[in-house]
Amino acid sequence: EEVVDFLGSHGLAEDSGVMQQYVLACYFIITIFTTVGFGDISATNTVEQVACMVLMMTGVCVFGTLLSEVQTGMAEMRRTMREKAVAM
Repeated sequence: EEVVDFLGSHGLAEDSGVMQQYVLACYFIITIFTTVGFGDISATNTVEQVACMVLMMTGVCVFGTLLSEVQTGMAEMRRTMREKAVAM
């Protein structure tokens, strides 16, 4: 009964396909793991859910790349400062 209510509230019928249910499950998992949250506006059909998953994963990759670049810059700056301190 709870499963039927959950699927119905997210636009899936009781006899909806396994693929639609799988996309819904992946959507919720990715939304939780990326800490985006569900908010007041969320995807309601399979196409929107797939688009949101792609955007969330792209955001995670971009954020990770930016953090990596900042860390590399800081490490380079620290290395340069050490080299100057040793040279003095």
